[in-house]
Amino acid sequence: ADVDQDMKNSTQIIPYCTQGGLGLPDRDYYLRSDSESKELVEKYQIHLNNMFGLLGDQPEAAKAVAAAVLSIETKLAEASLTATETRDPKTYYNLMALADADKLTPHFSWSGYFKALGHPEFQQFSYAHPKFFARMDSMLTEVSINDWKNYLRWHLIHQTARYLSSPFLNETFRFYSTELSGV
Repeated sequence: ADVDQDMKNSTQIIPYCTQGGLGLPDRDYYLRSDSESKELVEKYQIHLNNMFGLLGDQPEAAKAVAAAVLSIETKLAEASLTATETRDPKTYYNLMALADADKLTPHFSWSGYFKALGHPEFQQFSYAHPKFFARMDSMLTEVSINDWKNYLRWHLIHQTARYLSSPFLNETFRFYSTELSGV
């Protein structure tokens, strides 16, 4: 969630909740079917595998965890808007009361989410990407809790790699700067 001025009432500040949760830059990296794109996804899976190995996972376990994380991210990518669609400001504004959002995602509590963030005062927010949140909600029952834990573990090390030891930093640079960006 991000907090900003209400697009239709500049005297108010509201949270904006949008699609996310991908380790690659956007949905198309997961969904394109050309050989170069498929090769990049394979390299990403190797990167995931390497990072889980650095955390101490045994090789076979790291490989299985990497596959599970990639599967979750691919499903989220399928429900995500394209880069072109996200450039339209209208896709970010869908003001909704917390109670109404809670009804749309019976397995995810928006009111509990904002309370856990320390902001129970928010009673409405921009439920920006309904298709994405509907898919996320259904995945909460379809995907095993262990796969979710590993997905969250991945995103934690992904976001903190620059603060970890050199092997984590070097592996992150190898994939994101060299493989992905061509540095």
